[in-house]
Amino acid sequence: MQISKFNFLFLGVLFVSITFFSCKKEFTNDESLNALQLESGHQTLLGNKLENPYSIENMQRALDILSEKSEYKSNIQLSPSHLYIKFKPENYAEYSILKADSNLILYDYPLDFEIIQLGEFYHDPAIPLDKPTYLYCAVKIDQKLPKVNYDILAHLFIPDEDDDFANFKKQ
Repeated sequence: MQISKFNFLFLGVLFVSITFFSCKKEFTNDESLNALQLESGHQTLLGNKLENPYSIENMQRALDILSEKSEYKSNIQLSPSHLYIKFKPENYAEYSILKADSNLILYDYPLDFEIIQLGEFYHDPAIPLDKPTYLYCAVKIDQKLPKVNYDILAHLFIPDEDDDFANFKKQ
């Protein structure tokens, strides 16, 4: 039996295609991708919880100390400008809603913990591996949020350099 060049080429392409597609691990959703990430072992490792420098309490304390020790006096009582939020998506549909919102700068790890080792991802150990992890962000106090369950972790004051300290007076 003689094989023509066309048949030989066709068989070669068929063989390579079958080999390639049969070995390729296919990921059709975030759940599969999450499983691969967890298997890879490149997870961010967190250390101790840190004091949030932008918490309303810390910023007020810093402002009061600066006011006492400088020639610029103020009796400003700070109000929150932002919220530090932990989104708690119930499923990958909600997770995708959050990730698609371009108004949110999301992190998969809490921002108020020291990072011992920065990895490619973080998955909260309190959440089952087949569920999406929490997502963290700071948002302006009046920002409209997606309809996904969340907790407010802290009220923050993140100053606007042009407006927030205009009330300081030299004495």
